[in-house]
Amino acid sequence: MALIKCPECGNEVSDTAQSCPKCGYALHKTPACPKCGSYNVQPISNASKVAGVVAFGIFSAHNVVSHYKCKDCGHKF
Repeated sequence: MALIKCPECGNEVSDTAQSCPKCGYALHKTPACPKCGSYNVQPISNASKVAGVVAFGIFSAHNVVSHYKCKDCGHKF
């Protein structure tokens, strides 16, 4: 665990915290992966979702409701 400075108030905060405990500033704009806890996630584009439905039909339903993909573990959520 490392400490980072809150960009809003300058308070030292854990790098795993979602918000600053002093001022409430959201430190991570993207959610953490529920499987591995990483913030290294990318949004799944709507174009990618449509392409999956066209190519794989009902078998890609999970991808349609998923909004992010973790770059570390590959989990879609």
